[in-house]
Amino acid sequence: MTNPISRDTTKASRSSFDLPRTIRRGELRTIVPLADSIYEMEKRGDFPRRFALSPRCVVWDLAEVMAWLSARRLLSETEPGARTHPDVRLRRTRPSLRTTIDLILAMPGPANILWGPEHVQLYNDAYIAIAKDRHPTLLGRPAAEGWPEVHAEVLAPLMEGAFAGRSTRLAELSVQLRGPDGRLEERAFDTTWSPIRDDAGRVGGALEILVEVTDRRRAQAAARESEARLRLVQTAWETDADGVVVADSPSWRAYTGQTLEELLGYGWLDAVHPDDRAYAERQWREAVAARGLVDAEFRLRAPDGNWRWTNVRATPVLDREGRIEKWVGMNIDIDARKRAEEAVRASEKRYRFRVELGDAVRGLASPSEIMAAVAERLGPHLGVDQASYYEIEGERFVVSEEWRTGAVPGILGSHRLADFGPSHEARLRAGEVIRLDDTRGVDGSDTFAAAGIAALLERASV
Repeated sequence: MTNPISRDTTKASRSSFDLPRTIRRGELRTIVPLADSIYEMEKRGDFPRRFALSPRCVVWDLAEVMAWLSARRLLSETEPGARTHPDVRLRRTRPSLRTTIDLILAMPGPANILWGPEHVQLYNDAYIAIAKDRHPTLLGRPAAEGWPEVHAEVLAPLMEGAFAGRSTRLAELSVQLRGPDGRLEERAFDTTWSPIRDDAGRVGGALEILVEVTDRRRAQAAARESEARLRLVQTAWETDADGVVVADSPSWRAYTGQTLEELLGYGWLDAVHPDDRAYAERQWREAVAARGLVDAEFRLRAPDGNWRWTNVRATPVLDREGRIEKWVGMNIDIDARKRAEEAVRASEKRYRFRVELGDAVRGLASPSEIMAAVAERLGPHLGVDQASYYEIEGERFVVSEEWRTGAVPGILGSHRLADFGPSHEARLRAGEVIRLDDTRGVDGSDTFAAAGIAALLERASV
């Protein structure tokens, strides 16, 4: 869903404020000029630092504000003592810069533009999680000022490559950054750097797309430590020569909650996750038939009733004649490792998607093209039948771009919000994330059914 605030009409009491200072405070959505646009002011050579608010005003598009700010900072590119009219500089930087800004605003992940010889930073909302307490003072500042502790050794070489026209991709780049308390802390990022060319074809800036993986690395380290502590704490057991449980295993009963009667024979399979039961039985029977070692992984019922991943290891015990006398085995808790691996796979999938999405929209200029490209890739990535963008206009919402499979009808066009139920409309206007796993029986269920929407994940930007 697009942000409908752009170009909307709003009201405000009479006051005044400093535009650059307001930008650095992060109050971009409150910036409103008088009826004359800023570009008309610039053509007159009038760069007022303060603007009065009036009952009738137009909200600036975020990209225009950023372009204006960057153009002001880029005036320093002119020769010392030269007087370049602001409108000349703005026209020189605005087209390519605004296109790139439209690109990063459409990205779901953190993205940062470093523009001009000062490497002025312009970033999207997702990047705030990277900037942390440096935001909002980081916005519109040179990279050397914003990241002094890593500029020379880390950022400068990456920017040098981008400004030379090269793209760079780094995985788990570790850097020492100062936290709010002034102390250095290690943070890690997966990052991609690409050159941005201006209207003349020269490299005018660099695009940085990154994902912080600090928590992932810490989770992996914690998982390794946890696995080491829990490695031999699950169960130990034995069977007869045919692989049938005929003896008690107090540790198995204590862990799974099974009784002795439930454990004996092949009853132990009932303590295995239903989705893994056939696999676990097949692995065991094949090992017994082949007189080989057992090394399998599946989910086992834990003392708290939940399922935990286990690694079962077993080996036959032979008598003097080489015949199998019995089997002995144990279960090793590997739940932390399995969950960490899944988290890594999910993180890598998200990172690949963000990089692919950035590549797909990099050459697009219009918002409609960008939204269409994002929807086309977001739908398959989420595994849904439909992904769409729409804008709220009064009591209706207008779907302008959508991607869908053949399983659902299209919903392009204008629709009444009230038809989807009052509670849905209220939550939507409040900017909540709305998740409906089943639209049957909810407000507006008939409308959802007519649109072929069985489940819904939706978020509004307000």
